Amino acid sequence: MSPLAELPSLSDIRSADALGLQEQAEALRAYLLETRPGKIPHLESSLGVLELTLVLHRLLDTPNDVLIWDVGHQCYVHKLLTGRAEQFTRLRKLGGPSGFPSPSESEFDPYGTGHSGTALSALIGMALSARLRGERKRFVAVVGDGALTSGQVMEALNHAGTLDLDLTLVFNDNRLSIDPTAGALSQFRHYRAFFEAFHWAYHGPVNGQNFEVLEKALSKTLAKKGPNVLHVETLRPVLSNQAKPSVDYTSVFAEYAAEQLRTDPFFVLISPAMLGAGGLNALAQAFPDRVVDPAIAEQHALGLAAGLAATGMKPCIHIYSTFLQRAFDQLVSDISLQELPVRLVIDRAGITGEDGATHQGAFDLGMLRLVPGIEIWDPSNGASLRAILAATENQKGPVAIRFPRATVSDLHFEVGSPLPAYFTSKAAGPVEFGADPKDQGAFVVLGHAIEWAGVPEGAPCLVVQRVKPLPVEELLELSGICRQWTVVEDASIRAGLGEALCAFVQEQDLDVHIEIRAIPDRFIAHGTPEELRKACGMQPEV
Repeated sequence: MSPLAELPSLSDIRSADALGLQEQAEALRAYLLETRPGKIPHLESSLGVLELTLVLHRLLDTPNDVLIWDVGHQCYVHKLLTGRAEQFTRLRKLGGPSGFPSPSESEFDPYGTGHSGTALSALIGMALSARLRGERKRFVAVVGDGALTSGQVMEALNHAGTLDLDLTLVFNDNRLSIDPTAGALSQFRHYRAFFEAFHWAYHGPVNGQNFEVLEKALSKTLAKKGPNVLHVETLRPVLSNQAKPSVDYTSVFAEYAAEQLRTDPFFVLISPAMLGAGGLNALAQAFPDRVVDPAIAEQHALGLAAGLAATGMKPCIHIYSTFLQRAFDQLVSDISLQELPVRLVIDRAGITGEDGATHQGAFDLGMLRLVPGIEIWDPSNGASLRAILAATENQKGPVAIRFPRATVSDLHFEVGSPLPAYFTSKAAGPVEFGADPKDQGAFVVLGHAIEWAGVPEGAPCLVVQRVKPLPVEELLELSGICRQWTVVEDASIRAGLGEALCAFVQEQDLDVHIEIRAIPDRFIAHGTPEELRKACGMQPEV
């Protein structure tokens, strides 16, 4: 019998006795370890809540009852039980299931949760809707102690404490987010006082890996009226990652940050809950006062940086593109409006791949371009990233440096100066232009996209590394040579480099036609970056 055939169904879970439930859990655990889909931290998170997942589905009438997994890192067992086992080996692959809960996949996923801290707000909204509609069902959100540091969770707790809604928050306490949970609450650990201060009834803590204890405690909690918290303590297993280390943009930045911490006492590195993913844990241990993890609190991270910059320090924020979206107000009002020298090092910009729609870094460039006074860079390779980082150390205002989740190479382009806003393709060489420049086609490529843009041999190519302000003189020169421009960029087609160039051409009254190859104006699902870029028409088929 195949491992897939041995997996229990939802009805099996609900009808099993104690011994059968344990056997079903072991079958699920073995299958997960054998297939090892997706990211190792996500697999570890799902294994840590294996028993909790089974008990929740035993006691709840899902999908009629509402069950939301915050972040969604914990949802692998949930997916196996709810009709997606046959497709599970294609998890996070093109055409396969998402690595996160997705309402488009299953009625058992009532809400999409790819980002941290959103589940409780959604649960309150759904419970309020049910009351207004006269519907009777139970509402449960599973929120980890890492997500508890998110400001949105605090806001939801505060609001629900004043509402007469029957809600259950299963507080999954494993003392981890991606890294160990940061902040005073995780150290103080007086969670009863914390939740009761928000007028939530507190129950626990209970062992989250003991079926009998867990089922008894959850059953009692679900029967209570009003907002209730069940504090569940779980252990997340530690699995080995066989991935070979490679030199990528992130590691180039980490090396630079290490040098700055050693040589510049004013340099402060901030990374909200992503030290491990950024390769920065060793730096946090070596420089605990100047490497700051403010937990899953992106708004606070940018406000913190603004305060540091206002007093003469040199704050540098390492943040994923998709998480920067959560702190747009602080970028505008706290940093840019006050012209503070904060550097944003934006990791995972552009198409990132398997994490899907919530994690594609499509929108950072459009957001940044809207903000007055900010300088925006997109390096074309590792050497350019180092040059840009070095040259922006003493900027008088805010700087954003965006780069992809990709290995670095020197490519086959020569960077003529230490910090070029642009450079031309060495491959282009001397180009024989026809009598009519309208017949000539040129490429304008945004920074790192030159790696895969598919610029034809001999075609004129301007690689733009500084997006704001634009390299005006070079663009004017190009317009006199070629009047057909193909713009290639790893950002949304809305408000990216292409639209900036369209506005530039109009302002300068240039006779130039522009074609834009960029991330389309829609959300992009999961797959490898190359697959997705080709599907979006950004990268040519070889």
